[in-house]
Formats: sequence, C-alpha cells, structure tokens
Amino acid sequence: MGASGRMAAPNGKKTETEALRRAPHEKPPFTIGWAAYIAVQGCVLTGAWVVGHECDHDAFSNYGWINDLVGLIVHSSLMVPYFSSRHKYERWTSHYDPHSPLYSQRERKEIIISDVAILAVIYGLYRLVLLKDFAWVLCVYGGPLLVVNGWFTLITILNHTHPSVPYYDSTEWDWLRGALCTVDRDYGILNKVFHNVCNAHVCHHIFSMIPHYHGLEATEAMKPLLGDYYQYDGTPILKAMYREMKECIYVEKDEGETKGVYWYRKEI
Repeated sequence: MGASGRMAAPNGKKTETEALRRAPHEKPPFTIGWAAYIAVQGCVLTGAWVVGHECDHDAFSNYGWINDLVGLIVHSSLMVPYFSSRHKYERWTSHYDPHSPLYSQRERKEIIISDVAILAVIYGLYRLVLLKDFAWVLCVYGGPLLVVNGWFTLITILNHTHPSVPYYDSTEWDWLRGALCTVDRDYGILNKVFHNVCNAHVCHHIFSMIPHYHGLEATEAMKPLLGDYYQYDGTPILKAMYREMKECIYVEKDEGETKGVYWYRKEI
C-alpha cells in the first residue's frame, strides 16, 4: 500500500507514450527545427529535380530506358509530369489535350503514364495523411516542395535575366544566339547541392547532353572559344535578385541598326 494502492508495476510503454505526448513539440526550438529541415530538404530536393532534368536531356545515362525510369520517379515525386517536361518546348503548343493532333501515339501514352505517376504520388500522400496527419505531411513534404518551386523559379529567372542578356525577334534569332542568352551565376555552396546547374548553365544550354559532373570542366573549355559571348555574374544571389527585379522590367529595341535585338530597360 506504500504506492497509494498501486500493487502492479508501472507499464513502461504507456509511460513512454504519455511522455511523448507531453513533449513540447510546439515550443520554439522544435519550430526552428522544422524550418531548418524544410529549408535544407528543399535545397536537397532541388538537386534531385536537377537530376530529373538531366534525364529530360538524356544526360543522366547512355540508356534511354534508365533516363525515363529515373526521370519519371524523381519528377513525379516532385509533382512534375516527366514526359511533358522531356519534350521540346515548341512555341504556341502549350495546352492540355492529349488527343491533339500535335501528339504522336507514343506521346499520348507517355502523357497517360505521367498522369498515372502523379496520381500515384498524390494517393501515397493521402495514405500518409491518414497514417500520420496533415500537418506532419505538410512539414515533411509540402514545405520542402514549396522551397523546390521557389528555387526553380529563382534559378530560371536569374540564369536568363540580366541587363547584358539580349532578346531577339524572329528576324535575328537563331539557335546558337538563343542558347547564349543566359548567364552563369554563383550560388556558393549551393552550386554543389544544385549539381552546378547554375554556374554551368551556358554549357547546359549549348550541350544539354553533358552530365552535370562534367559541366564545370566543359565550361572552362568553352570560355576561350566563346570569348565575350560567355557571360558570368558573381553578384551575391539576393543582391542579384533585387537588382534584376528592379532593373529588368521590360525589353526595348536596340537603338542601332539591328532592329531585331532587344535589351532590358527599367524606365519608360
């Protein structure tokens, strides 16, 4: 009776469960931990997206089926339809009708495969919500996915937007000129995390089938050949983002004789 009438030994498992329920998961250290996880995991998954993008260009493997398998898994897990992103980005062909005459029979099948893969990921997330809860899935998956899309948007903008990058209309454009309308950027340690997609982007535009682990080597070999046509800006990313969003508002025709060339302007 010295234990106030409790004669049986305490249940260790129950005590452990109650302790976990009392864990201060909503206090600041845990909140900061989730924020750190979301930021880091988002960067890592952005690197995974780059690997999937290399599969788009057949740069990941010499075997097409390996590119398709890895690309489908990686892109689908990040809610990106793999086969849609794999095909060329033609002008005036952005639509969602798989029965359009613009698609071949093989491409229609690939569209269905991409859709099924995305639906499978959504169903998996739904089952995970039932197993855990929505907030947990939002932190573990939704937050990092938001970071991935943020990085993807920023990388796309900064690698293709710069006061020194011209735009061409149909009278002046050709494939090489279009490919050179990009600038390499320095993301610091994130260059490695993003598999050098940002600091070897000029090379990626011209030789998209070169894998990322040869991107810097190929860039160094290209620099003497491209001369002034190679563009690099080592401005810190946050500063560059602010500058480009402030100064590159619209494009205006070149004032010289080449009327098909446009340059960024910030004032009318």
